[in-house]
Amino acid sequence: MPTTIRDGGLTTKDSSEVLLYTMDYDVLSNLAAGVELASVGTFTITPAGLTQSNTALQAGNRKAQVLLSGGTKGQWFTVEHTVQTNENPQQTKSKVFMLRIT
Repeated sequence: MPTTIRDGGLTTKDSSEVLLYTMDYDVLSNLAAGVELASVGTFTITPAGLTQSNTALQAGNRKAQVLLSGGTKGQWFTVEHTVQTNENPQQTKSKVFMLRIT
């Protein structure tokens, strides 16, 4: 089951775990009714050291997910998701969370 991350959130994972994270754009009415994410967007992870895979849209194209693995114990990562909506004009939305490797 994926972990849903709130914008600005903090979470941890063990260096040996491979975990699925979801960015929910329905939270706090981030998207108006009927608006969808136009694509899965881009997950940017800094610094380098995590592996990302299995990016996909979920829940009527209003959530995006990423599978993260790797990392070194004690290291902190910033994970940012940037995506565009299907509105006209198109909006660009962004959510970010911090990930600590335990």
